[in-house]
Amino acid sequence: EHLLNVAAIARAHDSGGAFLGAGAGNENFTIAANVTAQTGEKHVYLRILRPSDEVLTNAQSGKFKYENAKLDYSARKTIEFGGEETPVTMFYKRGEALDAGTYRVEIYADGNMIGRGSIALKK
Repeated sequence: EHLLNVAAIARAHDSGGAFLGAGAGNENFTIAANVTAQTGEKHVYLRILRPSDEVLTNAQSGKFKYENAKLDYSARKTIEFGGEETPVTMFYKRGEALDAGTYRVEIYADGNMIGRGSIALKK
């Protein structure tokens, strides 16, 4: 398992531009120490999927390669990985209201899914 901790709590807001994420609008997780992994810059991708499995996207979203497909991502962050345990915080700014339901969160790096979780959103 690459991740030690994935914490996700959602807050629903009626106004556009509110955040989805833990606490102040972020997704917090820790990449575990891995002395055999290549060190250096890593691109980390966050996918937030609606209960309908549609990926939440905004103007900063894009696509990344995973296996033999290109997947939409909700947010991307470049981190410096030195082989040690590395805390990561990612932000996703949404522009539309969210429906109640269970949202899935997936985290990818180096062509692998390194973590996943879910967020139960209540209105």
